[in-house]
Amino acid sequence: MDCTLCVCGSFTVKTKPLPPLTGRILLEPAFPTRQAQNDDYTAWLKALKAKLHQRQLKAAVQVNSTLLMFYWELGEEIVLRQQGRERLE
Repeated sequence: MDCTLCVCGSFTVKTKPLPPLTGRILLEPAFPTRQAQNDDYTAWLKALKAKLHQRQLKAAVQVNSTLLMFYWELGEEIVLRQQGRERLE
């Protein structure tokens, strides 16, 4: 094994040679590129919009169900009152 002796100031460092590079080396930036950041943001925003739309639909269905129940009960009360008046008359 070959070692290189390097004298740096008041101390000595032994370094080993790096193994030969084989295959293909892919260099990626240390930080996400602006395009990658935009893609992440776009995907996140799209998911957020879908979630908001889903929750809005769920809320609308709940409100409609509640209103439908209220109107049904109101109609029932009106019919019962009308039937009570008919009995009195």
